Amino acid sequence: GDAAMQAGFEASLAMLSRLGCRLVEIPFGDFYATANLLYEGAWVAERYAAIRDFMEANETAMHSVTRTIIGGARSLSAADAFRGLYALQAYKAKLAPVVASV
Repeated sequence: GDAAMQAGFEASLAMLSRLGCRLVEIPFGDFYATANLLYEGAWVAERYAAIRDFMEANETAMHSVTRTIIGGARSLSAADAFRGLYALQAYKAKLAPVVASV
């Protein structure tokens, strides 16, 4: 990654440690996967439903990243929505002990 950001992160950790904070390393992958549900999962369809009429009429006016993310909802099914809900429930159960430990 970025050396300056890494140095800043390490300096922040050192400061927190000097202040008496207990530093706990946590596995971040499952948190990232959970957050990713917002951009690739059924929740995109919820955003699409909210702006569908606008998007259909003004798609080229949207920022390309926003258009790509929300436009991805067109290929999602109801089964995808349930699969996303089940994945979220599984991540919640798996991550609850991690969150409780910090």
